[in-house]
Amino acid sequence: MHWSWKTILRQSLAVIPFELAKFGYWMVRKPKVVIDAAKETVHEWGNLLRKRRFFMQLGGTQPQSRFVPLVHPPAPYTFTVVMVSHNDLNETCLKSVQQAIHATTQKVQVIIVDNASTKYHANEFVDQYLVNDTITILRNGDFGFGRSNNRGVQEAKGQYLVLLNPDTVISDEHFFDNLKIFLDENPQAGLVAPRIHSFDGELQETCRRFPPWFLPFMQRTSFGETKAGQRYAEKFLMRDYDHKKARMVDWVQGSAMCISKPLFDELGGFDDRFWMYFEDIDLCRRVWETGHPVYYVPAIHIRHAYGKASASRKNFIWNVLTNVMAHAHIVSWLKYEWKWLRS
Repeated sequence: MHWSWKTILRQSLAVIPFELAKFGYWMVRKPKVVIDAAKETVHEWGNLLRKRRFFMQLGGTQPQSRFVPLVHPPAPYTFTVVMVSHNDLNETCLKSVQQAIHATTQKVQVIIVDNASTKYHANEFVDQYLVNDTITILRNGDFGFGRSNNRGVQEAKGQYLVLLNPDTVISDEHFFDNLKIFLDENPQAGLVAPRIHSFDGELQETCRRFPPWFLPFMQRTSFGETKAGQRYAEKFLMRDYDHKKARMVDWVQGSAMCISKPLFDELGGFDDRFWMYFEDIDLCRRVWETGHPVYYVPAIHIRHAYGKASASRKNFIWNVLTNVMAHAHIVSWLKYEWKWLRS
């Protein structure tokens, strides 16, 4: 499934008689094995084709030029920064955004979507630090990460969307110019994410492989502390990659990402069914399906105050029953698995 016919005929012609010999052997010995395999293949055909497309997009047998280049606007680019807040607007973050805007030749718009903050008047707070093209949308409830970003994007004027958490700081003063350089050099890129460090300098593992169905059990129970759990974490968190070179990855965390607005609109934005968690995995997966890869770019960097609010207790059942974020994580996991099981 992972090879093209051209590759088989040109480089691995021996595969065909080998597979025919296996087929003949099992037809003589146990024809039921062949029949069951055929039934399973028919049943899983859609998933097999999707896996085939995915592996080809990773570049294993196809050059990157197979990706359809996005239509880039003439320089300079226009960016729209969208931040979703709920009592967590940070003056250091807003100052860093303003500083990055001053340092770039690109035109940058900022949209703040405030979900009923009670600590301050969000529009007044934002106006103290952002003096450029800024919109603050005041909402009367907590509508979740994906849906709130979708609301902010409705007001976006930029050709590219930079989705940013309010507890981040743009530590790269030339963030927007460096982002433009990468997009110019990689016209096939569908979604781009920066390297992220915590404020103490520790690298945050924000680029990852697509999760297996048992992800919550490995993260939220003692299974994660076993040798098998540690091997899973090594693979899932891409610890076999030094995070120093730009590369295509399965998905990136939603704390900081850039995507073209036309592509975001084509995909329908984030899936509103996810209130919190898995909306970033789902979006990256849909970006891949359009034929555009997801990139992790360490040359562009920010800092992030990352807190695992959904994993504050070790006991799985107690955590799910008493921790709102843990409950949201499990619900989104079920929705994600059901969505992609049926597709």
